[in-house]
Amino acid sequence: MKKLSNLTVVILTYNRPLQIAKLIFEIINFSIIYRFKIIILDDSTNNEIKNYFKIIKKLKKNLKYYKNKINIGHDENYAKALKLSKTNYTWIIGDSTRISKNFFNKISSYLDNKNDLIIIGALNRNYFLKKKFNFFNKNETLEKFSWYLSLLGSSILSKNIVKNNNKII
Repeated sequence: MKKLSNLTVVILTYNRPLQIAKLIFEIINFSIIYRFKIIILDDSTNNEIKNYFKIIKKLKKNLKYYKNKINIGHDENYAKALKLSKTNYTWIIGDSTRISKNFFNKISSYLDNKNDLIIIGALNRNYFLKKKFNFFNKNETLEKFSWYLSLLGSSILSKNIVKNNNKII
């Protein structure tokens, strides 16, 4: 079994304590087996999720929790996720995402191949970007990738692609 210490899974959540609790219950064992990091970004308007994570993060060292002081919205939370992740790869998902048992084993080879962009999530929707691509032209970016990027969690980004295109993030 491959270790994925070069991956951070960032989970964006908003006022859905039951969904995030279910996802953490499912993913926490994967993070121990594969050794990837987990970051929770809570944009909720209450403290229900915060109270849950006070208990959980004491048990799990590879789990970090951040609560926004004010609601910053989905887009800003996404940008914040890219900034907080310190690993070579970042996978940003929502709190309703469900992950199959063999998913992390499957993606390990894609991360080893030094891809800058890995698009996942549906049959025949896999795409790997190995060469530099200019994301500053929004029309070209949407034309090339929109079919692949229709869902949150559909892409794993490398630090390289984020760094080289940080003016749009």
